[in-house]
Amino acid sequence: VQTLLNLPELVDAVMPYTNYVLNESSLSPRHRALLVLRVAWLLGNRPLWATQAKAAREAGVSSSEIRRIAQGPEASGWEPFETTLLRLADELFRNSSVTNSTWQSLSSRYDMNNLMDAVETVNHFIVLSMIYNTLGVQPDADLKDRLPADVAYRIKVPPREPALAAARVEPNPGRG
Repeated sequence: VQTLLNLPELVDAVMPYTNYVLNESSLSPRHRALLVLRVAWLLGNRPLWATQAKAAREAGVSSSEIRRIAQGPEASGWEPFETTLLRLADELFRNSSVTNSTWQSLSSRYDMNNLMDAVETVNHFIVLSMIYNTLGVQPDADLKDRLPADVAYRIKVPPREPALAAARVEPNPGRG
């Protein structure tokens, strides 16, 4: 990761927002960790997994839960809301949107700030993972966590739903 972080333009433009998403958003540290690690798994991003597995442990995610993140929302042992969080990441990655069912489940516990932060956490780390993967960024040598090599890669999501006919978010007054 160090190589990429030395690019001044990237640091100036992206890192303050990355810091917000990782450390300051309205999501709990545990929920952030679940989303970020699921994105790292979905995109096969080794440096993101290596850095964020350590951070996840600091947020109270156990080693067995970190492994289960790779297994996905279908793995046994998740509480229902965390299953939905992992499903959010899978749906956004695969379908570029989430189902009404996923949105409603998240809305039962999250306010609009939480919902937007959850979606943006997934989106932001999808983009960063694409950048890291394309540039060949490697995990720092001192980080010991690696993507589980013995977990089968699978994503199980429902088909993309038709485009929304009405906004899920109340628009601001005016034109767009």
